[in-house]
Amino acid sequence: MRSLVPVRHSELMIAARTAHTLDAIAHKAVARSDTSDVRFAVRAPGLEWSYLADGAPHPYFVASITKLATTAVVFQHLSEGLYDLDTPASALLPETASDRVAGLSGSGAVASVEDLLAHTSGIPDYFETAPRGHQTMLAQIRAQDVAWSPHEAIDMIRGRAATATPGDRRRARYSDTNFQLLQLIIESHDGNYAQAVHNRICKPLGLSQTYIFSPHDVPHFHGIAAIKDGSDEFARPQAMASFQADGGMVSTTAEQIRFLQAYMDGELFPQQLLLRATQEWRRLFFPLEYSLGTMRFRLPRAMAPFSPMPPFIGHSGASGAVLFHDPSRDLTIAGSVNQLRKRSLAFQVLGQMERALR
Repeated sequence: MRSLVPVRHSELMIAARTAHTLDAIAHKAVARSDTSDVRFAVRAPGLEWSYLADGAPHPYFVASITKLATTAVVFQHLSEGLYDLDTPASALLPETASDRVAGLSGSGAVASVEDLLAHTSGIPDYFETAPRGHQTMLAQIRAQDVAWSPHEAIDMIRGRAATATPGDRRRARYSDTNFQLLQLIIESHDGNYAQAVHNRICKPLGLSQTYIFSPHDVPHFHGIAAIKDGSDEFARPQAMASFQADGGMVSTTAEQIRFLQAYMDGELFPQQLLLRATQEWRRLFFPLEYSLGTMRFRLPRAMAPFSPMPPFIGHSGASGAVLFHDPSRDLTIAGSVNQLRKRSLAFQVLGQMERALR
């Protein structure tokens, strides 16, 4: 099922041809055996297009795209003077969490709020890494549905060595623990994290179908698009209710586009913070770079020397979700293939759609 809304009548024929090409790309993704409840949407001057696989529910998990929302709340805190980017994280955390963060590397360096946002804290990832001989949290969830709190996520890294010296900003080292810590910082000022996102982002922007999936939402889990883990369905409602600030948002493609446009246009926080968040990019893992809570998808010119893809700013999610914006064309693409194991697949679809929109 797709919808096409041409913005100007004079562009109807061009928009229709473009929509036909985008439909074909989406149909191809649906035809794969390893995708689930495929959906994508595009917004650009002169074109609004969306696609939803037949029978798929509109709401879906956006996974780590949630980090943009967490970043937006932190940026609001910064603009309100509650703390600064260089404030030590340990000074803002409950004592039970701060003693695991301060001086983690043994070097005396202390991770700041900026380090948490930029993944330069050196704090180990609780979710996809584990000491030798231990199961990762992801492996445990694959075996059975489990729940955890931010404090328990922090307990999972107890005794582990830092991945880098806090404040070493030569590259980013992705760690979901950073955003579990940011959740605790947000809650120390705003109370419940999910309510903070609602009050500070969803309500002002009119996002009526966007929310943080929390324990009280577990009974409604099966009304959300299904995620595949390889050939199996990833039905883990307790786990999905535990990610919260690092990956617990539910939304729709239309509301994701609205959110990212507000993020990029300065509706949610002062524009100078966006400039700070998109100024210094660090290598994450190819072809992604990271700044402050924000991701850049950039393919080297050598991969397409005669038709290079412009950089896209936004975020991706481990469930096969993407949300990216090309400022040069005011082009935004949102969507998901809902596949946990083949994370590059959503980027392949995004790349195909980007080429169709030139």
